[in-house]
Amino acid sequence: MQNPETALFSDDQWGDIQRLLDQLSVRQSQWLSNYLNAQHSDNPAADSGTKGRIAVAYGSETGNSKALAECLHENAVKQGKQIELLNLANIKLRQLSQFQQLFIVCSTHGDGDPPEPVEAFYEALMASQKTLQQLEYAVLALGDSSYEKFCETGIQLDNKLSALKAKRLLDRIDCDVDFEEQAESWIKAVISLLAESSQTIASASLPVANSDTAVSKKNPVEIELLENVCLTSADRSRAIHHLELDLSNTALALQPGDSLGVMPQNPPELVSRILDLLGFTGDESVTVTGKAMPLVQAMREHRDLNIVSAKFIRNWKKVCDNPLLQSLADSETKIIRDYLKQHQLADILCEFGGHTEAQFLIDSLRPLQPRLYDVANSLNHTPGECHLTVERYIYKLNGKHHQGLASHYLCDLGESETLLVYPQANKRFRLPLNKTVPLILIAESTGIAPFRAFLQELAIQPERQHQTWLIFQEHAYKDDFLYQIEWQQALKNGDLTRLDSFFSEDMPGMNLFDCVAEHYETFRGWLQAGAHCYLAGHKSQLEHFEKTLGAALGSAPSGAKTWSQMAEQGRIHRNYY
Repeated sequence: MQNPETALFSDDQWGDIQRLLDQLSVRQSQWLSNYLNAQHSDNPAADSGTKGRIAVAYGSETGNSKALAECLHENAVKQGKQIELLNLANIKLRQLSQFQQLFIVCSTHGDGDPPEPVEAFYEALMASQKTLQQLEYAVLALGDSSYEKFCETGIQLDNKLSALKAKRLLDRIDCDVDFEEQAESWIKAVISLLAESSQTIASASLPVANSDTAVSKKNPVEIELLENVCLTSADRSRAIHHLELDLSNTALALQPGDSLGVMPQNPPELVSRILDLLGFTGDESVTVTGKAMPLVQAMREHRDLNIVSAKFIRNWKKVCDNPLLQSLADSETKIIRDYLKQHQLADILCEFGGHTEAQFLIDSLRPLQPRLYDVANSLNHTPGECHLTVERYIYKLNGKHHQGLASHYLCDLGESETLLVYPQANKRFRLPLNKTVPLILIAESTGIAPFRAFLQELAIQPERQHQTWLIFQEHAYKDDFLYQIEWQQALKNGDLTRLDSFFSEDMPGMNLFDCVAEHYETFRGWLQAGAHCYLAGHKSQLEHFEKTLGAALGSAPSGAKTWSQMAEQGRIHRNYY
């Protein structure tokens, strides 16, 4: 090929470019194209001159949205279609004017929050008044119908883009945890809308990730429990356990601040109860994601036997002639969800009855979801092991107390028993790149886990010279001072500069902010010295703490917007449950 831009490239340069392009795979070529676009996307001149981009962009917390976006991108490129793969977290709002088509796959974290990596993009879009008439778009929203604000982030993105005059190409699809079928249909619909690529790549083979060997959510690894110790008083109803897991035969990449994904199992007694209610033996053969297995195994390892979705209610009316169920199934989705907030699978079967084939039951139930637990040790400090800090969760539903599935599964495990796990990176909750800034670690109950890993890492990295302040809340000093001896040793060694604790049962009427308020001027001085602030624990309590602290800082003459400015500077790190 002749050099088309002799004014830009010498013949030697153009030859080098051609030789490189000839060696690249389809995926490498696409990545290079995206990379070059990203390198120039901050240049206003480049922004004004780059129009008509087509992309699938994901907003992901645990990886589901990213995996679906990657699936769309790979299938589209393989079919010779023109599309980029982007992370919403890396898109600046003004860059939306570059796009002709944008297909968004976005999850909702918890009860209505956007995934933390895309919070800045989300907030900027929600506040924007700039019209986007040139943009065509579609949204695939992922969520969990057990939460009140199901798929809230995707709903808000869809509504806002429409309000800014962007053209909706496809109706938004709101997916529950069993999203595979809906997502597949959406991906096919999107690909049918895409233009053919200017590159001749339709016949090229697409490299496939080595999913058979990489440990991931879809491909967990089996490990063994080494030790299970109860850290709290035996009288405490929600006891806290310390688990040590054997990683000696694995190569999991886990850093302080990351989490371990655990694949829980339903308790045998619950499996037996559901089988009895439906008249099954458990030996019936069923298929789960293409793999045949006995019904009892599918129910114990692969299906949620507590929480059901609106899909189950609508399916169940086909095999149950109860008029009350028929009426419920024909109701609006919100009415069904309100009912399901107070009724689990066993309650529904007891109330309405019904019988069906084993496969129909399995297809109607939600997939059993993994749970994430913060890594409570540094693997550099304790090689070959992963430690977890787990509270036996107990909750009240419809007047009855119920056990948290995953927490009781873990706390009941015995030494040498095995479980399936995978690593979950959390790059937003890592030690700072600056190795001398002060650190303020604020932990509520089991939120102490990642800070134990932090301090172990500090102990083996002499180049890190952080002043470190740990503020810790629990129930009672006598019964619940988690890892007390380790904190005392860290103080003695100089890895921990200061420790302040607050025990709610010993000091009724006080809250976590009161603990900080006693040392408020010192605390504010640490912030002014550039401290990074880490918060880990239950969301409701720590959000209240943040609100109170932010108001206190803002009321000071020189403290206006201190907390929000820290967030903008990346100095606030949240890890809420």
